[in-house]
Amino acid sequence: MKSKYFWLIGLLVAYSAFMNYYFVPVTGGTDSNGYHTCAKMIASQGQFHQTPIDDYQFIGNMWVVNERDEFYPKYPPLYPALAAGAITVFGNHGGFYLCPILAIFAVLGMFFLCRFFMPEKLAVVGSFLLATSPVFNHFALSKVSHGPSMAFLIWGFVCFFVAVSRRRLKTGIIYAMLAGLLLGYAEGIRYTNIILLIPPVLYGLFFLRKKRLWILASFSCGVAIPYLFLCWYHWSSFGSPITTGYSLTNEQSGFGLSYFWINLRLYIPGLISDGTGLVTSLALVGLVICFTRNKKRAWVFLAWIIPLLVIYMFYYWAPTTRSSSYLRFILPIFVPIYILALSALWQLTKKYSHNGQMTIVLLLVVIHGIWGVCASLEDSEKYYLQQSSAKKVVDFTLAQVPAGSVIFADYGSLNSLDFEKRWILYSSSILDQRYLKKRLRRSLENSVSGLQKQRAELLKKQLLDVSRKEFHKTIMALISNHLQQGREVYILGSGSSINSFKLRYQRYLDSDEKDKLEDESPLYRIYPVSRSSSRVDKAKKTTRILVKQLIQIVAVRKKPLNVEASIKTLRAERSLIIRRIREKDETIQGDIYRLETISRQLVGLYRAKRIAEGRRKKRLAAKNKKRKK
Repeated sequence: MKSKYFWLIGLLVAYSAFMNYYFVPVTGGTDSNGYHTCAKMIASQGQFHQTPIDDYQFIGNMWVVNERDEFYPKYPPLYPALAAGAITVFGNHGGFYLCPILAIFAVLGMFFLCRFFMPEKLAVVGSFLLATSPVFNHFALSKVSHGPSMAFLIWGFVCFFVAVSRRRLKTGIIYAMLAGLLLGYAEGIRYTNIILLIPPVLYGLFFLRKKRLWILASFSCGVAIPYLFLCWYHWSSFGSPITTGYSLTNEQSGFGLSYFWINLRLYIPGLISDGTGLVTSLALVGLVICFTRNKKRAWVFLAWIIPLLVIYMFYYWAPTTRSSSYLRFILPIFVPIYILALSALWQLTKKYSHNGQMTIVLLLVVIHGIWGVCASLEDSEKYYLQQSSAKKVVDFTLAQVPAGSVIFADYGSLNSLDFEKRWILYSSSILDQRYLKKRLRRSLENSVSGLQKQRAELLKKQLLDVSRKEFHKTIMALISNHLQQGREVYILGSGSSINSFKLRYQRYLDSDEKDKLEDESPLYRIYPVSRSSSRVDKAKKTTRILVKQLIQIVAVRKKPLNVEASIKTLRAERSLIIRRIREKDETIQGDIYRLETISRQLVGLYRAKRIAEGRRKKRLAAKNKKRKK
């Protein structure tokens, strides 16, 4: 076996181990909810949409509603369709594994793509550069479209360059059709991938002789197959072959000249610091060399990089908290950047001896590898904590809540629970008018938003533009109807959210505590924030990062509890909590009683303060009245 294949296999094995270590099979996010809940609907019901049972049932923010009140994901349908196939073949979580598996295939495809532009010994380095990109690795683990998109794009380009390099026209036509099919499918994963049809078409027009233009015709036929499916999907879902889910959220208005300079200051530094690293500057050298040697090929590379980069320079969505949030949009340009960088390295070092050339290449690998591996590990640790917490919430709910039950939960938990399609889900925000107003503000006040404005306006009309009495009546009727139909109703949330719920509804609802989810993580997995800079305390090895409480609503009371009954109920709950705490620590009861005494004293003092302040204001008002007389 040649050494280059030995290094390639070693890289793929190491990369697979990395994916396996940090991957968590759970939805765990707003975007992945849109993709994988749709995949679950396709696999289980053979449809791309879902229909809620009422106006309040949870639907993820990445879903839009058509004129038939059917909710479709605003994203293209071909990644969910692919994930649905994986679910059908490999089981319930099969679709989640597409991202890491296709990321591995993308790294493999990078090797074969680089071979068309440089010696094979450098092609392995091209795979290494992609495998150590922090942004690429984040989305290889994230269960959204960017990893699969990269795999289809890279292999599409591989097939295209195989097609144009084949001597036999018939073989070239077959590979060209396959290339068109893969690149067309990539657009069915991400719409903006249509821009990446420009480089192969331009290459074909520049370098193919007239007799071999059949390759471009075959390529176009391959592209047309997924495009015809997309047209059918858009027509059946949204009423027009050119209307997408993005149109229903007014996404087209999210591009503007005013965003260009802001995004320029984000994308360029972000590309160097967290995207392609220091090899970006080497790619610029490669582009200059390419222009001096073969201008047509240089224009192909520019067509591969500039259009996609420019279009997102005018895009409204570029959160500044983490660069991967916006660099994901331009992940496809990482491929030509790496190719140009390695081509420049080859041109600059080919006059050296083999050992000298390999030393320079090794130096690049070490420098880029240290940066890429360290940044990828840091990001993956944090992301693993987030995703594993979401998985534990799902497992906890599966164990505690029967299928067919009703669950009110926070938005983050709902994104993960929704995939299971075992329960009727509601956002706990609809239980609190003030919190719901904050949730809907972005959708109601902005022209472009994730949650379609139509549904936000419906919730506003029915839950916000009403009196507190009408709002309370609506919520009570919603819960009561589910209980009357024999469904169990649960509230899942943090301790603070459960306390807020009890404060508002304890007089009206009879509830029972079911269980609590407490999770700890070893401190080496996080960077604990401390008020002190000291790190000498070695005693603490773990930290609590997740607490979820589950309570069941047993009944809606016919009449709210009066003061005496409320006191009795609260005393009973207080005794239960104290008894539970004493079982863990018998010495703590005195401290609890003292805290309660302090609380009562503070309530009394605040009341006395308010009464004294009221009396003072009355005296001042009386004096002012006498002066006027």
